[in-house]
Amino acid sequence: MNMIIQNFYMQNSQIFCANKINITKEQILALRDQGKKEKEIQAILGLSLRGYYSLLKMLSVPGVISALNQKLASIPKNEFEQMLKDKATMEDICKKYKISASVYYTYIEKNNLKNYITYPKKKSVTKDMLQELVDKKYSIDEICKKLSIAKDTYFRLLKKFDILTEYKKNKANANNITKEQIVSLLDCNKKISEICEELNISASTLRKLFVNFNINTRTIQSKKIISTITKEQLLEYIEAGVPSEQICKELNLSKRTYSRLTNKFGINTPIRQAKANIKNVTKEQLQRLVDEGLTMSEICKKLHLSGKSIFYRLLKTLDIRYNYKNHSNEINIPREDLQKAVDEWKSVRDIEEKLHVSNSTFYNKIKSANIKSVLSNSIETIDKLNKNDIQEKLDKGASPKEICDMYNITPRMYNTLIAQYGLLSQGKKNFQRVKSITKEQIELLVNSGRNTKEICEELNITIVTYIKLIKKFNIERKNK
Repeated sequence: MNMIIQNFYMQNSQIFCANKINITKEQILALRDQGKKEKEIQAILGLSLRGYYSLLKMLSVPGVISALNQKLASIPKNEFEQMLKDKATMEDICKKYKISASVYYTYIEKNNLKNYITYPKKKSVTKDMLQELVDKKYSIDEICKKLSIAKDTYFRLLKKFDILTEYKKNKANANNITKEQIVSLLDCNKKISEICEELNISASTLRKLFVNFNINTRTIQSKKIISTITKEQLLEYIEAGVPSEQICKELNLSKRTYSRLTNKFGINTPIRQAKANIKNVTKEQLQRLVDEGLTMSEICKKLHLSGKSIFYRLLKTLDIRYNYKNHSNEINIPREDLQKAVDEWKSVRDIEEKLHVSNSTFYNKIKSANIKSVLSNSIETIDKLNKNDIQEKLDKGASPKEICDMYNITPRMYNTLIAQYGLLSQGKKNFQRVKSITKEQIELLVNSGRNTKEICEELNITIVTYIKLIKKFNIERKNK
């Protein structure tokens, strides 16, 4: 029986080692010279990792020194040890040898230099410390960083201290929720956020409950409707020339869903075709049509462009000059009409409708005709004001109304003046002062036993601002 087992082992060992028999030292070295890594060579030779390294030993092929070992070998031990004796910081040593903190500790471990360094003692984590961070709803990564612990330690401590996280609370709440509760809330036309708030669960937990209870929400119903729409249906509408808005209304789709469906089915809509046409137009092609003296509509027809806005965009993109009829330089408006429009000033929209020009074209025309408007007068007034004088008056406590009265300007002009010259008004100063107040300042005053009025006087702020800061910094008020 032993003889049979021995023969079987010998036969099979030849089969397993058959790959090794024909492999030479030169082959392995040649693969290394080609830049192949050890794992790649092992795969090419058809060997296991263990078999490959036993072959290296058998053929007396030297192993490859890793980049880490090369780096460690290049650092002189005496020099490194001397720096540790001189109590050089880890940062200084890492900077000198261009190594990371992990390599620094690996080098110390390998060269038996532990007696030169002292590892900082880890502060033990208490239940109160962990509970406080969990209650403040910090993320797991933030808690681990603050307590200097690993994630597995975090979960172990949660279990040890029996602390309920938001996730566990959600899970516990979800287990007590029934289908009838959710259906009744949906029947009351409650929003998802409102249902989550009422049931004290997250949106993701609510979506899982929808699936578990097989509840059809509007979103789910909408998805079911979308799944029934076919490519042929959409093509029928599009080929019939029905506008996209009408198609969305007919099929009960949103514009975004319509766009996604046409993209999914690879349907070339008029909008996509127009965009494709724009991409295909070259500068030479458009310039040639412009030089031939064709009108805008004729050019759009020849290039299959959807309208004048696309045509104007192409002119700008391709940097082509074209004197089209509606260009502001081509429009002639009598000076009397411009003056009348300024004198009977009502609104910009009113002027645009009467003169059939854009807002910018109108201002260009009155500027060229040297006609003064409310806007141009305001700009001139602001330009003439001395910003240093105004800042001086603001520093002395002048209010916006007083500044407006002094210089005969409107509140709107005052705001423009402040923004244009970067002046510091009293409001801005107060904002900057309040912004500079820190949490530590307020906590110090609260802990000193002062009441709200005294704290406000000390910080030179109003009670309303004080309450806002208390809420912002999440500080418990002792004196209310």
